[in-house]
Amino acid sequence: MLNRITSELIRDKIYIIRGKKVMLDYDLAMIYGYDTKYLNRQVKRNIERFEGEDFMFQLTAEEFLRCQNGTSKIEGQGGKRYRPYVFTEQGIYMLMTVLRGDLAIKQSRALIRVFKAMKDYIFENSIILNQREELRTIALITTNSEKLNKVEGEITAMDQRLIEVEKKAEKAIMRDEISPILLDFNSFSEHQEYLLMNGELVKAKEIYQTIYSRAKSKIYILDDYIDIRTLRLLSKARKNVEIIIFSDNVCHYLHESDYEDFKLEYPDKNIKFIKTCGTLHDRFIVIDYKTKDEMIYHSGASSKDAGKSITTIMELKTELTRKSMDAIVDMLMCNPELKLK
Repeated sequence: MLNRITSELIRDKIYIIRGKKVMLDYDLAMIYGYDTKYLNRQVKRNIERFEGEDFMFQLTAEEFLRCQNGTSKIEGQGGKRYRPYVFTEQGIYMLMTVLRGDLAIKQSRALIRVFKAMKDYIFENSIILNQREELRTIALITTNSEKLNKVEGEITAMDQRLIEVEKKAEKAIMRDEISPILLDFNSFSEHQEYLLMNGELVKAKEIYQTIYSRAKSKIYILDDYIDIRTLRLLSKARKNVEIIIFSDNVCHYLHESDYEDFKLEYPDKNIKFIKTCGTLHDRFIVIDYKTKDEMIYHSGASSKDAGKSITTIMELKTELTRKSMDAIVDMLMCNPELKLK
């Protein structure tokens, strides 16, 4: 059972280490419903995103002892003492970009809500408390009874505002939805990733997922450069749709372990990999191949890089294009299977 994410729960799991507010890998794994080893494995596969202590670092033996109460549960699971990794707020936001699945998205949104509410509460509280102290100082040094009464009245009003701020913070935590702009702002590597779709500016991730969700029977991806994000964009594809990725997996960005993890998250998505044998230069997506609903898209960049630089994706609608692409796919179907390493 996952704990409901509240400000009280998060406060109990925040430590001050090296002058930074951090959370333990174990506590974050518990929040996301993951095994701690799995969470850290995902981080190591994307370690370039977490470089620097402003994102994450491993505790020293002394720091470990200071957090002993928070790590005793970890020892109980595996019988081993180890020095956990901790994540700063920036590191937690970055973590949201590498943990996959509907549950991870749900928990990430809840964390963002709580972080925002806590920040709003602290900020508004600090302003009001500073103003309150200024008024109290005036009250202590004034001898004018009329002015004193006025100042005391203003202090009472300040106290009322403090109560309202507290209530406002609680409502923010309980809110079911969060502004998509705020969510995008905190998604770091994936925010502000846009491309041109038929001449219009659109979010890269959303347009790929929309294209894949249209498929009724087949999704064929022709792209020599693939990685785990190529697979993640297929998460919205319908069940029982045949998915084939034609690729030479240049640079070996996609590993067999990545695909195994993807299947654990999306067991209904079975993907076949076929080599292109160096015959491709551009990238294409073919939806519902050789059916009346067939759609063909040409992409200027690999889907794993979509939105990271200026690029475009266009739907190709002519009958000549359709016949040519069908011939290319027919040829690729004869190629050997791609074995991931």
